[in-house]
Amino acid sequence: MSGSLRERAWGESPRLCPLSAESDIRCVRAWKSLLLPILFIVANSASGQETRVYLGSGPVFPAGPGDVVDFWNRGLTFDISMGQRIADRLEVTLGVGQARLPIEPNKLLASGADLETSGGDFSVLSARLGIRLEFERGTWFRPYLHLGVGGYRIAFEELRIVVENPEVFCGAASCALTFAPSERPDETVLGLQLGAGVAYYLNDCLWLYAEPSYHIMFASERTGMVPLRLGIAKAF
Repeated sequence: MSGSLRERAWGESPRLCPLSAESDIRCVRAWKSLLLPILFIVANSASGQETRVYLGSGPVFPAGPGDVVDFWNRGLTFDISMGQRIADRLEVTLGVGQARLPIEPNKLLASGADLETSGGDFSVLSARLGIRLEFERGTWFRPYLHLGVGGYRIAFEELRIVVENPEVFCGAASCALTFAPSERPDETVLGLQLGAGVAYYLNDCLWLYAEPSYHIMFASERTGMVPLRLGIAKAF
């Protein structure tokens, strides 16, 4: 009888918990069991929503096509990125960078020609969206993967070649030389970033990192470069 009355009262007046001392205790325990995991998730997600800023620079090496590898030297890259942590070890990154590789003038010298060159640098501007995954937490050294996709602006600076001895080399008072690889048109193309690195944490909010990566750009002639970035990062 009392059981049916309790069920009827519950049905007539919906409540979160029945009104009795024993059931109140059970209700509080039930709500704790529900709220604590929720609070734990919220707290973790709140602490994980860290904004990070990365600033790096270092050498960059050409990785294709063959004539770029043959005629352009190691250059310099500069990169700045921002990251937003979305999970304990995972963050989304947005970065922009510039790489510039100088041409190797000595490889342009032809037998019997006295050449003077200027310009001809190969440059890449990029804007990339990526993910960064750390393999370790709570240690000073933390290896990670950094993968991304983005847009790449590929440009070849005009190469100027002056022949100092045109009579000997060309048999004329003047002559002009061209270098076909440097005359490629500028292109804006999609590309991929495949990187891995290691971070050394000075404290919870400041760390150093080293990150080699391979960038492949889907230009008319597939082009690649390998930057090695050394930098510093800070979490806010």
